Amino acid sequence: MRLADDDHLHIEAFFGLNEKFSNRVVPNYALDDRNTHEEKAARVKALWPEGSIHH
Repeated sequence: MRLADDDHLHIEAFFGLNEKFSNRVVPNYALDDRNTHEEKAARVKALWPEGSIHH
């Protein structure tokens, strides 16, 4: 997400927003990002214990 020059938010969500709105962290299956996913999952779980982590 970024703020565009016209002060509107621009969202790029190639795989949709369902996981974000459902408070789920899922890996990016298009990339091998295991380390990044694990780091992000730990950070999210610390901030939002009710969130779910998918591997």
